[in-house]
This record gives sequence, C-alpha cells and structure tokens, in this order.
Amino acid sequence: MLLIEDDIYGDLGFNGARPPNLLSIEPEPANGNVIYCASFSKTVAQGLRIGWMVLPERFFRRAEYLKYVANLAAPTLPQLALADFLTHGGYERYLRQVQTRYARQIDLFSHAISQHFPAGTRVTQPKGGFVLWVELAAGTDTLLMTQDLLKQGISIAPGQIFSATQKYRNCIRLSCAQPWTAEVEAAMVKVGRHGDGK
Repeated sequence: MLLIEDDIYGDLGFNGARPPNLLSIEPEPANGNVIYCASFSKTVAQGLRIGWMVLPERFFRRAEYLKYVANLAAPTLPQLALADFLTHGGYERYLRQVQTRYARQIDLFSHAISQHFPAGTRVTQPKGGFVLWVELAAGTDTLLMTQDLLKQGISIAPGQIFSATQKYRNCIRLSCAQPWTAEVEAAMVKVGRHGDGK
C-alpha cells in the first residue's frame, strides 16, 4: 500500500522534539511505499509556498514532470532567501520562538473554549502546531455557523470541508496563530454563543 504523509506541522512540536514520521520507520525509503511531503508555508510564512518531497525512486520522474506541468518554474528569490535562512541557523532560532508562542496560544484558546462554549464541547489537545479541532453538540450545523460568523468578520473552518463525504458537520477547526488580544477573546465568545445556537 502506498502512503502519502503530509507532515506540514512536524517542526512545530511544543517540546522541541519532532514527532516520528512514517518515513523514519520505512526500512528502504528509496524502494518503499511512503511519499513524504513537507512545507515551510506553515512554519515560516504561508506566502512562501515552498515545500519538498521524499519519495521512492520509481516515482521521481513522474513527480518531477507533474511539478513542471503544474508550475513551469518555482520562484528563485524566495528559495534562495530560505536557503540562506536555513544555512545560517535562523530557522532553528525562529522555531524555538514560535513553538513557545503557539503552545501559549493553544492554551489561551483552549481556556476560552472551556469558558465560553457550550457544556459538552470537546476539543483536541495538540502537542504542536496552531490549530484546534472542536466538536460541538450533535446536530450543530457548523457550515451555517461559519456563514453567520463571517458576516461579523470572524473566520472559522467548518468540519465538512475536511471530509469528502460531508462528515464532521458539528465540528470546527480553529486557527490559534493569531496573537491573543481582547478582540480575539471577544470573537471566541461569539463563536461559543453560535455553538450554543444563539
């Protein structure tokens, strides 16, 4: 079985240790069944759109061709700037700062959910990254909730967009990358009220 591993948040572990990935346990990566993908768009800056793949040799030419026909060329200057950033230790220093900041923000958002969302709301407890998965009461229509909140300038991701079969209708994904402010806290109160059908 061929597995595609999308490891875009792996560098954002809160304790500084990278969680193991499938590629690391693949006995023969060059001939194995894991295609490993990662990106700097979640760690450094979303606008970079620079990523990489590690894949078995038998897929290399096809992947190279598909990348070429999809993009023709990748922007050179951002790649050179990122290479310099990596070479001179900037990436490791940046990761230490952002891992601490995201851990704090996950705590703040999680606390706000416990305070302002309906009783029975369930929320993940990630060990890295900057997103929370929130499960509201069965029957909650988070797509409708998302549309109502957008009118108030609040953006959340309804669970259905993460399923090809319209599952997770009562779930939302919240990004905690935004620095915590009074405005963010007020927005979380509004999201919680919508989760309660108000």
